[in-house]
Amino acid sequence: MGWVKLDIDESWNGEDGTGGARMVLRDHTGSIIFMSCRFIQRCANALEAEAAALMEGVDLALARSSENLIVESDCAMLVRMFKESEVNRS
Repeated sequence: MGWVKLDIDESWNGEDGTGGARMVLRDHTGSIIFMSCRFIQRCANALEAEAAALMEGVDLALARSSENLIVESDCAMLVRMFKESEVNRS
């Protein structure tokens, strides 16, 4: 109780540099608060697409819930970058 979970994922097409972002926000019972996906016209790689999903997902989650937020991503590099205490300007 008191928490919501945002699950994000991406897709990336290296041939044309397009991608997709998927976001699902659930409450403590597992009920869906929102689901969203979007086309990404340009992204350099899968990490960039996952970061776009993270940014949009957090923005949507904050707009739709005042509960504490847990974010889940399967991109280890993005999670590591997010947890770093040093500034990463890349």
